[in-house]
Amino acid sequence: MGEETKGALIELSTGRLEGSGREMIAYGINHTGQMIGATAQAVMVAAGVEVQDAAREQLSKTDRKLGTVVVTPSFGLESTGVKWIAHVVSTPKHTPESPGWLVPAMGRILDEALRLQVPAVALCALGTAGGIAHETAAQLLVDVVKARHIERKGGSFPQVVFCLPDARVHEAFARRLRR
Repeated sequence: MGEETKGALIELSTGRLEGSGREMIAYGINHTGQMIGATAQAVMVAAGVEVQDAAREQLSKTDRKLGTVVVTPSFGLESTGVKWIAHVVSTPKHTPESPGWLVPAMGRILDEALRLQVPAVALCALGTAGGIAHETAAQLLVDVVKARHIERKGGSFPQVVFCLPDARVHEAFARRLRR
């Protein structure tokens, strides 16, 4: 699974998302439902092409705006413990989009995890492949998780695992967690 920094609420892992074994995983997909980024491709190889078809079908029922989240079964990843895949419409590479979509997208991921009653969700550093600075993504994503946990006032809440095989991204998230 890779090296991990463990904590009760948030974990950091240097392992790959598709190998996390968490009940739900979340990654970025483009607005057409194509799984073209490196993480998306790895998820599709592990889960099977059916996952892309399912994501496209679910996305066709939405406005496909940045931060839209749709959930599908995990198909070929089910045998690894992954039951659900959250597909997040994320920033296209080299576009001037504001990183503000990350906050509501992370909230939607957590809402889906709560709705499906999964004990843990693993995700990548959403938006960083599209040009959002590592530090910015770390601040927004980690802070949303912490704030939503506080809002729940001790109620059930999924553990969040950020799968960050890139050392620079991992360090940005580790710095944010130490604050």
